[in-house]
Parts: sequence; C-alpha cells; structure tokens
Amino acid sequence: MTADWKPTVPPQSTVGATAKKAAAAAVADGRGPGVPHRPEQLPSSHQGLTEFLRRILFEIPPGRQEAKKEEETEGITIRLKPLPHRRAKLSLVEVMRDVALEDAAFAEGVLPLLLEFMTSRGQSERDACLVAVTRIRKAYPALRQPDGAEVTQGK
Repeated sequence: MTADWKPTVPPQSTVGATAKKAAAAAVADGRGPGVPHRPEQLPSSHQGLTEFLRRILFEIPPGRQEAKKEEETEGITIRLKPLPHRRAKLSLVEVMRDVALEDAAFAEGVLPLLLEFMTSRGQSERDACLVAVTRIRKAYPALRQPDGAEVTQGK
C-alpha cells in the first residue's frame, strides 16, 4: 500500500432523494477516507499488552467449535463459520510479529512471550513462533541472547 492509497467507496442505497444525492456525491469523489492513521500511543502500557497477549495465547482453549450459525438477509441465507482457535492464535502471532518488526520497544516486550509460547504442543503454533522470533532477532540484533544459546524445542 502506498501512503496516498484510498479504497473505493462501496455502493450505497439509492432509495429516496437524499440517498440518491449522497450516492451521486460518493461516485463523483470515487474514493474513501483511506488507511486510518497510526495512533500516537499504544492503548495500554507494554506490560498490560504483554499480559493481554499472554492471556489470549495461553488461556483460549482449543475447545469444540460451535455449530454453524445461519443468518437470513433479504431471503438469502448466509452460513457463518466460526474461526478455529488455532487459526486465531496463529493470526495473533503473525500480528505480534508484524508490530514487533515496526516497534523495537514492543519487540522487546513480546519476544519473551513468543519464546515461551514456542513450547506449545501445536506444530503450526511452534512454527509460527519460531518464524516470528527469528525475524524479530534479525531485525533487532540487540535482542539476541547474550551467550549465543538458542532455544531448543522438546518433542
């Protein structure tokens, strides 16, 4: 994405005079508000974020999936599938990795958590954490372990 990229405006309802004018104005502009700006501060302290991320990674059980839900909109039935817990955790690890690559202070706080979660029994979770730790350590050599010892994974 470039800094000036702006998404297209989704189609609007054209029922009524006011809606027709708003839709015509949106088509004339042809662009949306763009990418939201990054906030100046984090929503919480680094310790609070680390505790929140730890809770999500370690306390969400790989439990049974809920039954598929169905929504009916204007005679169309839409089946909603729940997001598997494993996929949610993998996505969280990827987001943590991406944010840590942009912010050194966040990387310093989240690296021990990723190292701890690397001992997970799930192979895909271990692999995602290994990739995240490797990329963070490559981006910030100061965060490498001082004695050069690497984390070994037990099976």
